[in-house]
Order: sequence, then structure tokens, then C-alpha cells
Amino acid sequence: MKAIKNLSKKQKISILVAIVALILIAIICVVFFKKAPIQKLNLAKRAEAVNKNINYQVYQYSEEGKGKMLITFRDDENGIDTVEYVSENNVLTCNGKNQVAVDYDISDGEELEFKMHTTKGEDVVSKITINNEFVNEYGLNIENKYQNLKDCKLIDIEILQGLNNKYTKYYKIGENGDWQNYTDPVVLLDYNIVASNSYNTENNTITLYAKSVDEYKNEIIVNKTLEIDTANSTTSVSGDSLIDVVKQDNFSTGTYDVTVNSETYNVRSYVLEGNQTWTSNMVFGLEDDVATANDFAKRMVIVKVKGDLTIENNAKVTACNTTYGGPKGMLLYCTGTLTNNGQISMTARGAKAEGQEVYLYKNANQGYESVPAKGAAGGSALINQGPKTGNPGTNGENRSTGGGGSGNTNTGSSYNKTSGAGAYGTSYSGGSGGGGSSGYKTGGTAGNGAENGGAGGTGKCITASTNARTYIGEGGAGNPGGRSFTFRK
Repeated sequence: MKAIKNLSKKQKISILVAIVALILIAIICVVFFKKAPIQKLNLAKRAEAVNKNINYQVYQYSEEGKGKMLITFRDDENGIDTVEYVSENNVLTCNGKNQVAVDYDISDGEELEFKMHTTKGEDVVSKITINNEFVNEYGLNIENKYQNLKDCKLIDIEILQGLNNKYTKYYKIGENGDWQNYTDPVVLLDYNIVASNSYNTENNTITLYAKSVDEYKNEIIVNKTLEIDTANSTTSVSGDSLIDVVKQDNFSTGTYDVTVNSETYNVRSYVLEGNQTWTSNMVFGLEDDVATANDFAKRMVIVKVKGDLTIENNAKVTACNTTYGGPKGMLLYCTGTLTNNGQISMTARGAKAEGQEVYLYKNANQGYESVPAKGAAGGSALINQGPKTGNPGTNGENRSTGGGGSGNTNTGSSYNKTSGAGAYGTSYSGGSGGGGSSGYKTGGTAGNGAENGGAGGTGKCITASTNARTYIGEGGAGNPGGRSFTFRK
């Protein structure tokens, strides 16, 4: 103690630092030597799990349940002594190789057992049953990404094989469906399935089929059965506005006759429970909602999301359409937050239908925010005119749709060329366009755009020309588009 007391202040500080350093080194050593064996053991277990296995890759499987798979036996650490096909009582000598791959014929219903015996005397055993579920796990997988939703499915088809081949994928709905190319996940709405009667009515299920074909014509076909919600209904309901009706708690998936302020709208509704994230295109409505050659469109489409809705990049939300246009509009209603990183589009979805006053929302002063039954006027025809661009339709105001443009008169002299006039818009479509008139040293009158969002005007092309020019009388825009006529010498 006297010696320490006689030390200088600087020497005392040096000793104290040395003591603290020794304590820290001791703590680190204790922690390291306690943890190192555990870490080594964990690494050994991971190596054992990764390096000693029997793996399957199905690369052929037919609808009849016949196919082929590649079996890979692997032991990177010790090597393989033998491989035994227990089901066949057949043994393959491997001479210490780390990896052995064999082709194996398979049939539906087979129960197979394989055993890999390593050079260290260890056995790895695998028992499998060949069936559709096995192929879904080791070949071509069909998965419903929306498993938590009862009335909407997002079908993803993934090739699980490790082979570096090029594949084309297909899918079909039901045994008698047509194969269609698969590129992106497919959205299936239970309501559409029920309305098209493409499900098994005995147990309310639908069977989906997937197929992959590689560059060597190896083909895999699998299927998966999914339950569907058939609780669709047709109901009459009324309210102060369309929004008021949609907000009602009992508004559900089905078809409705919705009455607002003496106007009745025929509606096909989709109500999706819970938060939604749409990563691929969503198309609502059926062809039955759309016009035909002889009939107007039947229904508008309403989509209600009871929760938040996120529309991801490259995803587009729209309604179905045909040559005769789309349904009588689409309303998308979200009770939570709508985040739109993609598109909500009704381009080329105008309906061939008589207009109605569409009462969207009722204000506190009892006035309405509505879409007028009759839209803006169409462009007037060009009469006895030479080359000239048609007159545009009038722009819509206060939510009314715009009128259709008149057709052009094209090329040559002004011999009595008359284009078709555009039509008025309606609450369900912009006005149809008039047809164009074209020719040389003669004239003709093109057709007007049809009322109620109908067909575009027919083009006209008459010519007395002897030169080699081409003359085109273009049809107007409409549902369907007007017929065009072309003259080529």
C-alpha cells in the first residue's frame, strides 16, 4: 500500500487503465467461448440440412396421371455410397459421388420410397405419393393469392422446377374450358363464375387447370379445386342517391334494381370484404351487361371495397367491353383509403343505351350532383365540301358527356362530298361520330352517328379517278365503329 501511495498520479492512472482492460478481455473471452460451440453446432445443422437431401423435379405430367421426374440425391460433405429404390428393391452404386440425378417414370397413385446411403453409413429416406398435390409442390403450382377473401381470387401459376428451360404457361377454368395463355396473375370473381354457370353446383366448387410446355415439348398439367361463394341475389332497393344506396350495410354482391328520385337503374354489384391490394388488371362486369346488335346495354357496374384499396403499378381497373361498348358506367366506392398507383380507366367503355338522369349524390340543400341524361350536341356535317377536317362535337359541361364529331371529307375536288354528323352524348356514352366521305371527281354522303351511343356513321367512298391513289371513307367512332370504305386503283 505504501508503494502504491508513493506512486505518482500519472502512474496510478496507467495502472487503473490496465486493470480495466484486463477485465474487459476476460468478459469477451467468456462470452466468445460460451457462444462459439453453439454457433458451430448451428452451422453444422444448417450444412446437414442443405447438403444431404433428396429432391424432386417433375417435368412431365399428363391429365391421365402419367409423367416423369428428375430425382437428385445429394451429400456434399461425405459422398453417396448407394441409392436404393425401395419400392422396386433396386440399388444404384454411386462410388462416393456428391450428387446423383436420375430420371424416373411416375404414375398417379404410386407410393414410392427412396433411400440414400452415404459413405459414412448414414441413411436419408424419403417417402412420397404421386398425385396432383405432389405435382403442384414439385412441378407446376396453382396458388390463390387472395385466400383470405371469400368472393375474389387471384390465381398465380408458378413453375417450381429447377431446370433452365423456357416455358409457356396456360390456364383454363373447368374441364371443358378453353386453354388461354397465362402471363400475369388472373383475377376470378365468384359472382362472374356463378352468373356464367361454370362451377360444380353439387359442392359449389370450381376446378382450375394449369399447363406448362417447355422448349422440348415436355408438358405438365395440374389442377386445383377451389370453393366459391354462391350467395348472389337480385334485390330492389331505393335511396337518396347512388352513393347513399352503396353505403348501406346490407348492400352486397348481386344484381339490383336501384331507384333514386323516380329513376331506376339496373345494377350488377361486387362487394369485396377487407383491405385490397390489386397487383394485376381487374375487369368487372359481364358481357350480359353490355349491349348487343339488337339490344341496349342492361346494367351499370358498382364495385364496393369495404376497407382500404391499393392499386399497384401497371394494374388497371376497368369494366368489361365488347364491340358494342361497355356497361352503363362503373362506380368504384371505397370505405377506407384509396391509393392509386395504377389506372382506373373507362376508355372505350361507353354504352349503347338510352340516357338517364344519373343521381350520384344528394347535397345538404337537397340538390343533386348528377350526370344529365342528354349530353352535348354532336358536330354538324360538312356539306358539299372538299378536303376538310370534320367539326368537333360540343364539349360536355356539369358532368354531361361530349357530342360526337362529324366525319372528314378527304382528297380530290369538292364534288358534293358530305360527311356524316356526330350525335348527342348520353349519360352513358359520348356521342357517336359521323362517317367520312372521300372520292375524286364525284361525291357521296356518309352516314350520321347513331343516337344513344350506337354505331358510328358509315363512311362513303366513290371515285371516278383513273390514277393510282387510294381513297378512304372512314367510319365514325361508336358502338360498334362505323364501316369504312376504301378505293384503290
